[in-house]
Amino acid sequence: MFILSLLEALTKRKWLESGCNFFQSFFLNSLSQVVFQAACFKRKWLNSGCSFFPIFCSGCLPSFGATGNYTGFWAQVKAKNQKLWKIFFLLQKKRASTKIILASSISGSISKMKKHFLPVALLLCATPVAAQPATKPAKTKAAKTTRVAGTAYIRVLHAMPGGPSVDVYSGSTKIASNLSFKSLGEYMDVKSGKNTIKITPVGKTEPSIVSEDKSLTKGKFFTLAITGKQKAALLFVNDSTGKEMTDKARIRVVHLAPGAPDVLVTVPSTRGDKGYANLIAKPLEYQKSASKTVKPMSATIQIRTQDGKLVKEVSDVQLQAGKRYDAFAVGEVGSSFDVLVKPAATK
Repeated sequence: MFILSLLEALTKRKWLESGCNFFQSFFLNSLSQVVFQAACFKRKWLNSGCSFFPIFCSGCLPSFGATGNYTGFWAQVKAKNQKLWKIFFLLQKKRASTKIILASSISGSISKMKKHFLPVALLLCATPVAAQPATKPAKTKAAKTTRVAGTAYIRVLHAMPGGPSVDVYSGSTKIASNLSFKSLGEYMDVKSGKNTIKITPVGKTEPSIVSEDKSLTKGKFFTLAITGKQKAALLFVNDSTGKEMTDKARIRVVHLAPGAPDVLVTVPSTRGDKGYANLIAKPLEYQKSASKTVKPMSATIQIRTQDGKLVKEVSDVQLQAGKRYDAFAVGEVGSSFDVLVKPAATK
């Protein structure tokens, strides 16, 4: 491509003259003979009446000779370099409107030609002609999109028997104030993603009683339970888990009674000899939870030991269709044990 551009420039300056010995000498010995011949034919310089080109072409490609055998000429051009043939074909189509006519008269001087062309000619002779790959546009990196944090929802339950009243923070934001044992706060908006939850004495930000990092899912509702006995611990309950059913209620039971063994969660039943049926299929361990969908009803929820002994019973629990509920078993068996049944939000 560079050679064609150079030849066009030389033509405009009228340095390609019919009797120029320099071009005869240079192109007969250069590595660019086939390229130049292709350019000569495509630019119609072979038909211009110039005596230089028949001499040049007959010396380079005998098949052309003095007879003007164009077919043999192009056959050898194509055979020598298929890539260059394709390049010139595409270039000719791209520049179809360009008209270059070579004058047959001699004008200009050899000294002027040598001054401007000789350095380039020497460079071309020393460098093999190769098809230059098309320059690809530089890739630009897409601007980074700043993610806007979504919102999650969290409420706090104080389920630590004998524990002091506390304040609760998510980062630097207070989400519960002056919570005492068995108190349950309202759902509060917090940013979704990683949150540092910190429990502190009332009216203080330091030192923390307990602190924990927790990732909260966007759009979900959580209950944070402060549990434990001698040492506080945090338990996060996802109130949004489980499929919603418009014709049924969902109740989730959470075991938060420290020191209590695995318990059975039952409802009264006249079927069988026991007088009760399991609401939750398997015994529930401390700091574990399980849920169940039920028909809308006014229920009595019972907590029993694994041998069937009744520990606590909460009656007249209204379970409505399409609603969710949490039942928290808190306190110490024999003293402060209780079951707190509270509505749970999902959206």
